[in-house]
Amino acid sequence: MTIPPRFPITAAEIDKVVAVFYARIRQHAALGEVFAAHVTDWPEHEIKIASFWRNAILMERSYSGNPMRKHMAAGNVHGAHFPQWLAVFDEVLRDTVTAD
Repeated sequence: MTIPPRFPITAAEIDKVVAVFYARIRQHAALGEVFAAHVTDWPEHEIKIASFWRNAILMERSYSGNPMRKHMAAGNVHGAHFPQWLAVFDEVLRDTVTAD
């Protein structure tokens, strides 16, 4: 039995969203420093995160990991960062994914 995607988006579109998102994050005044403290290989990180989203949306089951544990262990990730993160993510979605 195959579980259908949660909404219509392709793996290529997810990859694009992730790439654009992290390009903007690296330039973000607050979030750029948070990510830079932990991400040393951006292409590898983007592949892993795109896999997370393909797992969550397309049901690919290609991701293994615990993002909540990872963020909690980071030490410099705070609740105040989340609204900023969401704002960037929403902006990227509006700019890169065409609504039907």
